[in-house]
Amino acid sequence: MSTLSEIRTDAETAQELIELTYHTLGLAVPPSELKPQAVDTAFRFKIHHGIPRFPLSTRFPLFLGDVRRSSPEFFRPLPPGASLDYETVSALFHYSYAFSRVDRGPGVFWPYHRLTPSPRCLFPLELYGWLPAAPPLPAGLYHFDPLHHSLEQLRAGDWRPEVARILGGELGDCLAILFLTAVFARTVAQYRDFAYRLITQEAGHVLGNINMVASNLGCTPDVRYQFHDGATSRLLGLDGEEAAMVAVLLYAGGRSRFRTGGQESGGESAGADISPLELAFTRSERLEPAMCPLLLQVERGSRLEPTNWFVQPSSGTHGCLGPAAGSLPAPPAAVVSSDLADALYFRSSGDLTFNPVWQPLPSRAIWETLRYSVEPVAGDLDPAGGDCPVDVLVAVNHAQDLASGIYRWCPGCRALHVLETGDVRDRLRALYGQPVVNVSSAGMVCYLVSDFDRAVALFGNRGYRMLHMAAGTIAQRICVFGAAHGLTVRPSDAYSVELVQQMVQAERRSTKPLFQLVIGWETQDAGAASRYRQTIRF
Repeated sequence: MSTLSEIRTDAETAQELIELTYHTLGLAVPPSELKPQAVDTAFRFKIHHGIPRFPLSTRFPLFLGDVRRSSPEFFRPLPPGASLDYETVSALFHYSYAFSRVDRGPGVFWPYHRLTPSPRCLFPLELYGWLPAAPPLPAGLYHFDPLHHSLEQLRAGDWRPEVARILGGELGDCLAILFLTAVFARTVAQYRDFAYRLITQEAGHVLGNINMVASNLGCTPDVRYQFHDGATSRLLGLDGEEAAMVAVLLYAGGRSRFRTGGQESGGESAGADISPLELAFTRSERLEPAMCPLLLQVERGSRLEPTNWFVQPSSGTHGCLGPAAGSLPAPPAAVVSSDLADALYFRSSGDLTFNPVWQPLPSRAIWETLRYSVEPVAGDLDPAGGDCPVDVLVAVNHAQDLASGIYRWCPGCRALHVLETGDVRDRLRALYGQPVVNVSSAGMVCYLVSDFDRAVALFGNRGYRMLHMAAGTIAQRICVFGAAHGLTVRPSDAYSVELVQQMVQAERRSTKPLFQLVIGWETQDAGAASRYRQTIRF
């Protein structure tokens, strides 16, 4: 078991991983010491055997409503006291993390796709949830099987009191509870210690997707990054190669009703009365500890056991991010927008070689994407949904009614602060590390920037994964809003951190660009001659 000092004050492990995954991009062990694994043939799905299985409905809505529904401006909550029916539950799981497409053809590198980006389609995440009775679905704790669009029942009944103790609070009238877990081996086989950055970013992608889908279904999400890790693993029946990453509480009525402390909270004893699960499942990959010693060290050092170890950060409000050369206020919101379901299916990271067409981005696409991508979500990163720890910096190449240059989106005043104007394409080419993406022909490139030292000082080793999940949530929104306007968005970690810091005028080395998002118009016939996309949509 970790100690409190390992969680909060011993930040050396997290700082070492930050150095590895942002500056050296090196391996923790020499390649000669690694055992070869069949990365491209590994099975990407976890399937349980010998437990009750419930097929989900295929009659859920084909349309989810305005893609901006997760914003308070457009949110339409379920009425207080409402419950989730079978079709709504089916839609929630499908649109959050479904198996959505199969690509076939000689030019296909990664055939299997879900509704969120994944590095090389490795899909290290699994989705679990406690659900109320929604006939024919009985109340219980489930694992989602996206391959068969079904739920596997791990435990029957109401497990909200146990989850309340695990989260260190009272759930109130919570409608449903979702858990995201990580199977490290799927990504470690390819990326070794660097996999932790990718896995936590992807967890943010899926978390962002859950937030958007749940909001469009009328639920108010509350994100819990802190929980009793041992009790959560026991509850979900996880083995030592799979770990819980985040929990999402869903409420009706337009606001979260989670309250920390109270008689439902638990300390050392949280989860002690949860019986262990003996589960049989299909999962082909096995974790090789020698491939990822630093990843495992940070993961062990970030585990929270007693709930009185949880950090309660002070709440903030969205204020102006500071002086700039000038500001461009956002125009009024568009009257009509795209449907979320359509945007999710259209969303793409582009072909392996992403060479955007040199065509200006519509100003409406830029403003709508920025305006609604950095929206507060209730949870324990900031209890009041105030200050987001991640800033969005924008390098504009080619856009309507917006000069080329570098800008910072300010959620406090809903404006673009001008950092500098002028052609930045040469600098973008210099800082990007892969020739397969033409950043200089993209309409714009977004960088998600945050202060790592602040997160690690507050949350200890756990701050590494919390910050990446927060960034991944914003990245997913940018991907989906870009898709809503017909654009392709390529998330990438292949860039020079130092050159990006110079370009966006980062004052401190601890201020890191966590993510790069290349946005543009994909060539209409990209890959069409060598692959066929088979969409799975009921």
